[in-house]
Amino acid sequence: VIDEENPGLMIELCEHIGDAFPNDVTQSSDIDCDGRGDNATGIAPDAFPLRKTQQDDNDGDGYGNNFTNGAY
Repeated sequence: VIDEENPGLMIELCEHIGDAFPNDVTQSSDIDCDGRGDNATGIAPDAFPLRKTQQDDNDGDGYGNNFTNGAY
């Protein structure tokens, strides 16, 4: 899948059968398979549900906290 925000970037999506977080009632899906739930109002939400290498954006600038090489 092509990332609409960054057309040069391909996104790898995964498919879960059923609830990806059976022990967390606030989360049920994890489309990028990074271990963080996609529900923004749930516990430990993924700020970037379509980017496996990014999960948090503590300063709210739209860029993830993971600055390692290849994370974007």
